[in-house]
Amino acid sequence: MLKIKKSRIVFFIILFIFILLSDRYTKFLIKKNFELGESKNIFFEFIRITYIENNGIVFGMFNEYGKFFLYSTPIILIIILVYFIKYEEKNFLTLLAFTLIIAGACGNILDRFIWGAVVDFIDIDIPDINLPFYHLSRWPAFNIADSAISVGIVILLIYSLKRKNK
Repeated sequence: MLKIKKSRIVFFIILFIFILLSDRYTKFLIKKNFELGESKNIFFEFIRITYIENNGIVFGMFNEYGKFFLYSTPIILIIILVYFIKYEEKNFLTLLAFTLIIAGACGNILDRFIWGAVVDFIDIDIPDINLPFYHLSRWPAFNIADSAISVGIVILLIYSLKRKNK
């Protein structure tokens, strides 16, 4: 296993704590100041704060399986942690990606255990997407944890593609 500099470890621990605390704090503010379903414009109709609770996974998919995700997401987090520990290439980008994914996962897992559902509130308008089987006029609401997970996954994908091309 590769050695990681202490300064790098400290940076990623601080990043993890920052993401987790900012996620927890924003969700606390939403629960305290909004009624479920309430929405307020931030930037015209384009960006809104809309308080919803999500029992499913990303973008509210599979809401009917809330109990399953309550118990399966900690297991998935443990699998990610084990994979990360065994992952040989621990450079800045992979450490960054895994830190974002793990911090985001922890934020959403805490929601499930504390409130029974994940609190989502960032609501962004997009051009209408009309497919024969699907219509989307706004991006599904999300939170800071979701953003961290998504950015971490994109970093890993880009890194993997670049590494594969070399």
